[in-house]
Parts: sequence; C-alpha cells; structure tokens
Amino acid sequence: MQKVNLLVVAVTCLAVYAIASVSMRLSETPRRFWPLDTLPQLRMFDAGSIAGMRQELGDVMQREALWLGWPEYNVEETGNSNIIPMYAFDTWLETAHLFPQTSALLKTLPGLRTALFSRLGPETRLAPHTGYAFLANYVLRCHIVLQCAGECYVEVQGMRQHVERNDIVIFDNSLEHSAGNESSDVEYIVLILDIKRPGDVPVGTASTDETVELGLDLMSHHHPGTKLRAHEPRTHKSSLYSDAPPRHRR
Repeated sequence: MQKVNLLVVAVTCLAVYAIASVSMRLSETPRRFWPLDTLPQLRMFDAGSIAGMRQELGDVMQREALWLGWPEYNVEETGNSNIIPMYAFDTWLETAHLFPQTSALLKTLPGLRTALFSRLGPETRLAPHTGYAFLANYVLRCHIVLQCAGECYVEVQGMRQHVERNDIVIFDNSLEHSAGNESSDVEYIVLILDIKRPGDVPVGTASTDETVELGLDLMSHHHPGTKLRAHEPRTHKSSLYSDAPPRHRR
C-alpha cells in the first residue's frame, strides 16, 4: 500500500511539474495580437471618422506619384505594395496637408510614432519579416482597414487573422509577420499607426536593427534624394466609399 501511495505521489508531482513547465513556456511566449483595450485611445476611430479618412484618401489616391515603395527592399513575396507616409519620428510630412481631417485627428492621438496609408495590390503577399528593433520593440502596430474584398489577412508568427472593412487590428510587429491580399481585382488599403507600448506591455523581441536612415527615408518624401522606390501602375478596382461600422479585432 505504501508503494502505491509513493507511486501516486510521484506521478502527481510529475504531472504538476509538466503543467507548470507548459504554463511557464506559454507565459513567456510573446502575445501576437492585442485587444482594443490595450490602446483605448483608438476608440476615437468610429464609423464616422473612418469614413472621413476613406473619403480623403479616395479624393487623392489616383495621384500615383504620392504612392511610394516600402523603405524595405524586396518586401513583396508576390505582387505590388506601396505607401503614403504622413508622420514619422515626430515630423509631419508634406503629404499630411492632403488629409486635413485625418491628420487633425491623428494629432490628438496619444503615443503616435508613425502614420501612413498602405496599399497591397490584388494577389499580393508580403514576405514574413520583423520590424526594426529601434522602433518595433517600443510600439504596437495598428491597422485600420479602409478597403478590402474579404480575402485579406494579417499573419503574426503563424497565426492568421482575416480582416474586413473598418476592422481595427493591433499586433506586435517586433515578431515575424506578414500580410496578404488574395483578391483578384480589389486593393487592400489600411491606415497603419505605430503607437507607443503601454507600460504593462513587454518590450518587443526584434533583433533586426537599422539606423535612423530608415526614418530619414520616410521623412524625405517629396524631397530630392529620396531612397524610397517608385511603384508600378495600378490596374485594379478601388471602392473606398462603401461604409460599415468599425470592428475591433482581437
């Protein structure tokens, strides 16, 4: 009987140890997507304000010279992607005046570090990549979805989250991540915001570093000597004006 009791105790101890080890590993795994409550200031983006941003972008998005290639080279795995940067490193860029309602709203947003419109063409996938440590480790990235065809996604460390128009998605871009547009004819357009991490969110884990040259690339928009790449012409649909209430993705 005593041997049986000792065996039961031993098995119980091993089980407790195994559970504790798994729990510890899980607690050490960085969180990939974060709920809206993590950045409550984003609640200012309601259906009306998102519609206003969509309208402003729609008014100028045919001006192809505004759209520039990502500072990172070879970021596309397939297709074509480009951006209109508005704010970076405490500097409002010349493009901001084209979006007065959007920039006025963003100037009231606590913790803002960068702001830009991003566009993925049809059948475009971004290769998995991590953000630069000097920025990504200290911010959370937010996507406000202005346009998509229901076939678009953000993926962080193998966890894929499909998005819909007006979704608000918060994720840790210090982790390996990617995005994609599986539509054959509709662009995937988001407003990207990098916002300072709250005190209860751990510092990120990116080790890829870059000098402030990346920031200078963004800040040089519309100035001679820019290193940002030109984009390819668009041949696909745009439907920015269809509205839906914002959805806060977790």
